[in-house]
Amino acid sequence: MSRIVSSQGPKTAPKPNLVTAAPSFRLYYFNIKARGEVIRLIFHAVGAKFDDVRVEDSTGWAKLKTDMPLRTLPTLEFDGMQLGQTMSIARYLALEFGLRGQGVYEQALVDSAAETADDLLSDFLEVVFIDRNSKKVEAKRNFVEHILPQTLQQLDRYQKQHSSEYGYIVGNGLTFADLAVYNVLDQILTSGMIELGYYQRFRYPTELRKRIMTHGGLMRYLNNRPRTKI
Repeated sequence: MSRIVSSQGPKTAPKPNLVTAAPSFRLYYFNIKARGEVIRLIFHAVGAKFDDVRVEDSTGWAKLKTDMPLRTLPTLEFDGMQLGQTMSIARYLALEFGLRGQGVYEQALVDSAAETADDLLSDFLEVVFIDRNSKKVEAKRNFVEHILPQTLQQLDRYQKQHSSEYGYIVGNGLTFADLAVYNVLDQILTSGMIELGYYQRFRYPTELRKRIMTHGGLMRYLNNRPRTKI
């Protein structure tokens, strides 16, 4: 048995500081969804305030570019610091807001799913930005008939392995990987490449959409966000 004796007499434990200033976040990205939207979704999923700075044109970007750490967008500013690159920002915010998963291994599983979604987004945007129409038709066909269904099948298998909850890719709650998957599937859908029924062949995307549609913070944003071409 041990006993701690203070030579200064008993002390009253200090009261915890219940008021902690939250970081002031400012996100810089173009006025499109593309690679910035998953970051916006993370903020709205947790109800965190941030300044959504949308760069409208090349003139605005030219003025900002030299102030960005990697001369790229998206860039996140907070507490006098800057962070660039979509997935780096998404991981940081997911950890900050509790959307990263439980434990090191589960977090790695979440990262793997999020990277898969980011790969699919890259494939999609590559098709979107093809200039020559003849090449675009073939690229679109290959994406819709091969790349997209193969990725959705992989995600379905992955979800069955790592989650018992329909609509969540890993564990038993929402993670930033779910938001990354929803983001790319939503962008593909709104581009007109496919119809909504396309996703109904796959369990995870179907259940994920149901989860998002019943999430108050996300739905408020999705129903009111600026309409953009991509």
